[in-house]
Amino acid sequence: MHGQKKEMKLQALLHQIVVDTQKFLAENPALKFYSVGFDCNAEYAEILLCFNTEEAFQKTLKHYQSGKYGYLYQTEEQIFDLRFNTGDWDYQGVSAYTAFSEDELTELYQEDYEKMRIEMMDFNYQLMQKFCQTACYK
Repeated sequence: MHGQKKEMKLQALLHQIVVDTQKFLAENPALKFYSVGFDCNAEYAEILLCFNTEEAFQKTLKHYQSGKYGYLYQTEEQIFDLRFNTGDWDYQGVSAYTAFSEDELTELYQEDYEKMRIEMMDFNYQLMQKFCQTACYK
């Protein structure tokens, strides 16, 4: 991936995520979140901004543990995995972003899907690292 283009995209996305996070937090001042996550679909370079509260997690855990597949949510590891699975969070997809258009992905990767997946996950990780350094995150 071209370094300058990647950095420009990273900075633009970071700015938008900070703006969207500030707006979301202002709209939900009574909620206390234990985690913020970026749910990345590397194949399409899409990122969802997600949040969850401890109360919402406990409700989800109780629901899953009492269901047909409750045995899958009993061990410490299984519960940990559920706690940080953004697909089960109450505030999943607060905002959605497309890091690179389909044309940009084609230009960058042709049909090297493995390289694209690896680099998009790395891009997402770098974005999360930069977000964690912002005043908004703190």
